[in-house]
Amino acid sequence: MKYLFVILLLFVTLSTVTSSFAQTGEQNTIIKIGDPLELFVTVGENIDSNDISVSGMVGFSLHPASKEFEISHPPQDGDETLIFEFMEQMKAFMINFHTKAPFKDSILYDLKIDELPKTFNFTVVPPAKGMYYLSLYDEDELLEHPFPNVSGSWKRIFVIENFAKSYEQNQGCGENFQMLIKSDYSNLVCVTSSTYKILQERDGWGFPKDV
Repeated sequence: MKYLFVILLLFVTLSTVTSSFAQTGEQNTIIKIGDPLELFVTVGENIDSNDISVSGMVGFSLHPASKEFEISHPPQDGDETLIFEFMEQMKAFMINFHTKAPFKDSILYDLKIDELPKTFNFTVVPPAKGMYYLSLYDEDELLEHPFPNVSGSWKRIFVIENFAKSYEQNQGCGENFQMLIKSDYSNLVCVTSSTYKILQERDGWGFPKDV
């Protein structure tokens, strides 16, 4: 492929800048409604090439969560045919995701080698509370390496209406406290272990459990 060496060197990071506080995990980011996501994509770190320039496109897509865009897991037995079929399915999945995403942006670049690495910035404000899927991508990575978790560029964004004051003041739940989110994304609280167990048994609390 024309830009193959750029694909292999794409380094993707996600940063959140909010007026209150955002918590970022390996695959999860929590922000307060109305706060922006500041996204950064860096191209060409540690590049080793005889070419004098590189060209390509980087971008992001953000989509409200739905069953249509739940990530599948690759086959575990290592069968090459099954892996190939899975990768083809994921390629179609990602193209569909980026085509249908209501919030997206991209940048074309044409850079000289001495201009690398180069970081591109994007900003998006999710319009409503809820869970969103975010993908940062390189145009060739999207087609050649479509499984999102390979590059770590696939994130779940949780947009919450209200944070508990203690959560904002401490930039997270303090020691001996656990975080709970209401299933309608209206509130995030920090509670003791005993309260955590009680609320988890009630309708409307304890979601999402893996944040």
